[in-house]
Order: sequence, then C-alpha cells, then structure tokens
Amino acid sequence: MFCFPDFTFGMKYRNNDHLVGKNSVLSSMMNAKMKSRNVAENGDTVEDSILMTLIGNGEDLAPMVRHSFETGKPESLLHQLKNVVKKKEIEIEELCKLHYEEFIVAVDELRGVLVDAEELKSELASDNFRLQEIGSALLVRLEDLLESYSIKKNVTEAVKMSRICVEVLDLCIKCNKHVSEGQFYPALKAIDQIEKSYMKNIPVKTLKNLLEKRVPVIKSHIEKKVCGENLRFASSARQKNEDMLARQKKAEEESCLGLGDFTYSLDVEEIDESSVLKINLMPLTAGDLLLANQVEAMWETAVSKVTLTLENQFSQMDTASHLLLVKDYVTLLGATLRQYGYDVGPILDTLTKSRDKYHELLLAECRLQIKDAIRNDSSEIADVLNEAILSTIQSGSIGVSQAMQIAANIAFLEKACDYFLQTASKHCGIPTRMVARPQTTLMAKMVLKTSRDEAYLSLLDLVNHKLTEYLSLMENVNWIIDDVVQHKSDYMNEVVIYLDTILSTAQQILPLDVMYKIGNGALEHVNNSFMDTLLSDSLKRFTANAVMGINNDIKTLELFADEKFHGTGLSEIYKEGSFRGCLLEVRQLVNLLLSSQPENFMNPVIRMKNYNTLDYKKVGIICEKYKDSPDGIFGSLSNRGGKQSNRKKSMDVLKRRLKEFN
Repeated sequence: MFCFPDFTFGMKYRNNDHLVGKNSVLSSMMNAKMKSRNVAENGDTVEDSILMTLIGNGEDLAPMVRHSFETGKPESLLHQLKNVVKKKEIEIEELCKLHYEEFIVAVDELRGVLVDAEELKSELASDNFRLQEIGSALLVRLEDLLESYSIKKNVTEAVKMSRICVEVLDLCIKCNKHVSEGQFYPALKAIDQIEKSYMKNIPVKTLKNLLEKRVPVIKSHIEKKVCGENLRFASSARQKNEDMLARQKKAEEESCLGLGDFTYSLDVEEIDESSVLKINLMPLTAGDLLLANQVEAMWETAVSKVTLTLENQFSQMDTASHLLLVKDYVTLLGATLRQYGYDVGPILDTLTKSRDKYHELLLAECRLQIKDAIRNDSSEIADVLNEAILSTIQSGSIGVSQAMQIAANIAFLEKACDYFLQTASKHCGIPTRMVARPQTTLMAKMVLKTSRDEAYLSLLDLVNHKLTEYLSLMENVNWIIDDVVQHKSDYMNEVVIYLDTILSTAQQILPLDVMYKIGNGALEHVNNSFMDTLLSDSLKRFTANAVMGINNDIKTLELFADEKFHGTGLSEIYKEGSFRGCLLEVRQLVNLLLSSQPENFMNPVIRMKNYNTLDYKKVGIICEKYKDSPDGIFGSLSNRGGKQSNRKKSMDVLKRRLKEFN
C-alpha cells in the first residue's frame, strides 16, 4: 500500500504561501482518502483513488512528485499515473461514446433519409416520365381533336353550302317539270322563290351566274306560251260561239217551216271520272303577266266572294245531304287550287263553320226518321238489336277491344233508354218521382240487360284468356332454385302492363261498376292461376326460394291493384272492397309457407285471423310439395341456424297434422 507521510517533516518552504499550499494539498489528500473509500470498493487502490481525486480537483501534483523522488519510489507514482491515464482514457472513451452515440444515430438516420430521398427522386423521375408519356399522348390527341374540329367546321360549311345548292336545284327541277307539263303558275312560284330566298345566298358562283342568265329566259318562255294558249282559247271560244249561233239559227228556220217541235239541250262533253281536273289559272291582263301583289289582291277578292256565296247558300239549305254534297265539291276545288299554290284556308274555314248547320239538319232528319219509326213500330226494334248484339258476341270472332266497345255501346243505349223515359214523361206531364222508381223502366232496357251481361262475360273471358297466355310462362320458372330471387319475374311485367292497358281503356269508355267487375275478375283469375299451378300434378316439388319469387310477383300485383283502385275513384264507391282482396288466397298461402311457425295454421283462432281463405285439402297438397331448402349433396348445409331448423320442424308438424285431418 502506498501511503502519504506527514509532509511537515523533511520539507522546508520559503514563505507562508508554501505553507498554505502544503496545507491545501494535505487537506485535499485527506478528503481524497475519505472519498477514495467508495472508489476502492470498485477495485481501485487507495493511492489510485487519491491521485484521481487530486487530478479531478485540479490540484498541484508537484509536492507528490517531489515526495516520490525524495523517498526513492518514483516507479510507484509512475505506475499510479499510468493507471490514472488508462482510467481517463476509459472515461474519455465512455464520454465520447455517451455524447457521440446520438450523433452516430443521427448520422444513420440521415443516411436513411438520403436513401429515402434517392428513392423519392427515382419515383419522381418515374412519375415525371410517365407524365411526359401521357402528356405527349394527350397532346397528340389534342392536336387530332383540333384538326377534327377544323374538319368538322369545314364539313359543316360544305354541308350548308350543299344544302342550299340542293334546295336550289330541287326548285329548278320542279320548275322544269311544271314547264314541261304546262303548269306555268307553279313554275313561276318556284322561280320567284329562287329569286327571293336563294339568289343572293348561292355559294357556288357558277350556279349563281347560270341562274341569273336562265331565269329571265324561262320567264319570257312562259309568257309566250301563256299568251299563245290564251289566243288559242279565245279563237276556240269564238269558233264554238259561231257554231252554236249557226245551229240555233237553223233550228229557228226549221221551226218556222213547221218541221216539228225540237227539244233543246245543252251539249256537255262527257269526261272520265278518273280524269284530272285541269284549269289554266295563269293570271294575265292585256297579254301580260300580273305582278305578285296583283295576283294576291285578285285572289283575296275571289276568296271573299266565294266565302260570302257559300255562307249565303249554306244558310238557305234545308237538307243535310245537299250541304254535304256542296262540301265535297268545294273540298275538291280547294284541293285543286292548293296544288297551284293558292291559299284556300278561308274557304275551308267556311266549311268548318257550316258543321253546326249540318248537324242541325241531320238531327232534324233523324227526328223525322225516329218519329216515323216509332209511329210504325211493331214493338220489336229492341229485340232485333238485342239478337244482333248477341249474335256478334257469340260468334267468337271478336277481340278484347271489340268486346269492350260493344259493352260501352250497350251502356250508352241503356242511358239512352233512361233519357228517353225522362224526356217522354216530362212531355206527358208524368211526375219525375214516379219515373225515378227502380221498377219503372223501358222494356227495351230490360232486353238489353241480357246483351250487357253477355258482353261483360265475353269481355272478361277474353281478358282472362290473354292473361292465361302470359301466366303460362310460369312453366319456365325454376321451382327448385338455389338462389334467393330479389326481383319480380319477367312474365309478371307483361301481366301488369296488360292489366294496366285494359283497366285504363275501361276507365275511359265503360261505367265504373263495369270496370270494377273486370278488375276483380282479372285479378281473381291471376290468383286462381297461381293456386292451380301449385296444385297441378306437373309440379312435383318447390323450395322456399321459389316461394320468395312468388312473393315478389304478388307484391307487384298488390301495388298495382292499390294504385288502380284508389287512382280511379273506385275506393270512394266500394269502401268495403278492393282489388287487393282478389289476391288474398295466394297471399295467405305465401305468408303461410314463409312463416316461422306454419303449424299455427291448425290453430282455429290464428287460422280465422290470418288464413281464413285457405282450404285444408289444398294446403295439404301444396305443403307436401314444399321443401324448405334445395335438395343436393350440400342440402343439409343450407339448414344451418336454429330459425330455419325450427321452421322446418314446424312445417313437418303441419304436414303430419294435415294428413291426419284429411
């Protein structure tokens, strides 16, 4: 052990400062001894601990070094200094390790950031490359689009120019055709249209120049042709007049000579009925063509005179057939004039105004005919009508629309009987209350009741027959389908569309009570068709999924039935009934098959509440065909879950009890 002696022996100092230094060193050494105990516990010697403490406190080591040399033991001090150096190196290393470990971690993180930055740079470059590729393609497409727009613009302009040229050429063709056929007025109308509407807008210069040259030539040609025709017409008229005067003079001379009595008749040339009425309507004055405004003024004057004449003549007519004959002739004249471009609207309007006059005359004639029929009636007119209607209905050659029209006509005849009875009682002075009694009616109405009932039955049979054709598509339904059906069947769309068409038409032309009967009969037929299909021997087995499909179809029909029943006002008349009630049997059957406890059907209270329309025997037959899940290798796996298993058990109980009951 290295121990420090008392430094007061063998040492001399020159002044008190040295003594102070000596005392401070000694005190430090003493403190170091006390502190070194803890250090010694870690494996260090006391001397090393003291030396470390002095160095750590920054004390002067000169006295210690001097003392070591004076005592002749410098090696021990050197060894201690080496130990101190080694420990300091360890401390320095630990210090560096402590302080620079975070730096190293930061450097590592920075390197990671650099790697990420490189990856990001690579991705950015890749994205930029792809963007450049996409952008290049888009730029190419944009250039193509701009080029297409330019082409479209040019094509549009070309089409516009072509359309104008085609319209002009079409007018030219019509003009040439009219000229070749001698119809000069339409030809002039076509030329006038070319000059006013197209001449300034013709885009092709060659065509425009050609028309500017040819139009005056065509006008001149037409003028010459018309003048020549008028001259020939005038010459022919003079010749005919001279011939007629000559024949008249000869007849007078022969009469004076007593050669006998002569009957004069006006010679009329016979023409074929299929011949075309040809009239030269070219307006001419003094050998020259009239201007357009002059033609219009002349035509307006002619129209006003014709309409005034027609109104006067119509007001004086007393026979409907005469008025109808004049109407036919005027209509023929108007059609002819319209072909030449004249506006005959006012003339036709005059015919329209004469409609009331025609109806009055026709009604008066009908009154006379009815009076004659009643005066000469043998009380069998109604029976003949009834037999004719029944014969038509029972012929089997009518369709739904014809049967519906017959039913509407019969309803109208019944109303006519009531109206006739009310009118007759009013003229005869019979009190209205007596006529309003239910038992007071015409025999004809009672006879028509047979036809009405037969017409309704025939109409309903035809509607049900058509529904049967649509419902026969149920044969194509997969009754053992594995998947749950989420929508209505295709054939149900056809059924709903057909029912909507029938009921909408019936609402327009039939009484509401008849419409109600047709709707009830049709929906009851649909209900019975569903039941017959499930009861038929051809259907051996069906699953719950198929029942869900039927449920979707029934929901569709129920929504349609409610909409029609409330939308047509039937709900205000038949407050205790509805179209939905016609589907009640199949609805209760579907509810029973989809019920979680179908065995409750055997409970009288529940059956009367929820299943009162179902028959035991029918339910038993249908339940025997019912499978809660599809058959197959994995059929048992579809029965997972307590609810489905309980429903199957309940259905089995119901089947067993129905067998016992039946």
